[in-house]
Amino acid sequence: MRRSIRLPGLAVAALTTLLLSGCAETSNWESLERGDCGYFTYPGGTEPWNLEQRDCADPEAALIVIRAASTEQCADHSFSASRIPQKGRTRYVCTSLNAQVGDCYNNIDHQYAHLYKLRKVPCSTPGSAEVTARTDTDDLTICGTTDPANSTTIRHKSGPVSFCLTHT
Repeated sequence: MRRSIRLPGLAVAALTTLLLSGCAETSNWESLERGDCGYFTYPGGTEPWNLEQRDCADPEAALIVIRAASTEQCADHSFSASRIPQKGRTRYVCTSLNAQVGDCYNNIDHQYAHLYKLRKVPCSTPGSAEVTARTDTDDLTICGTTDPANSTTIRHKSGPVSFCLTHT
C-alpha cells in the first residue's frame, strides 16, 4: 500500500524557498564590491554574516569594503569577516573603518568575531571612542604621545589608512 503525505501550501512554499536558497545561505557577499559601505550583521544560526549596505556618507556606514569576497585571507584580520559556504572554501570580505576625524564608534574592541557589533554612534554614548586622528598611511605612531590607556591605534595595511581613537 502506498501512502502519500500532504503538505499544506505554506509548508511546500517554505521548503521550496529553503532548497532554492542553498540551505538559507542568504549572504550578499558575492555582490559586494570594493568601496561598498555599511555594517555587518549576524542573525545567528545557519545564516552567514551579511553586510547591511549603506551609502558611504550615511552615519551608519561604519565600514568600507577594501576587497570583495575572495578565498584569499585579508591582511587585516581584525576587520575581516569570513564564512564557510555550504560547498566550497572559506570566503573572506576585507573591510576597514569608514571613519573621519570626529566620528565615534560604540566599542572599538568589537573586532574579529565581534565585528558584527561594531557601529558608529553619537560621541555622547558611554564607552564610545572618537576618531581624533586619521592618515592615509600604515602609521603605528598615529596616536603619538596620547595616553595609551585612553587611546587605541587602528591600522589597516591594505588601504592603507590609520586612526587614533580616544575613549570618551
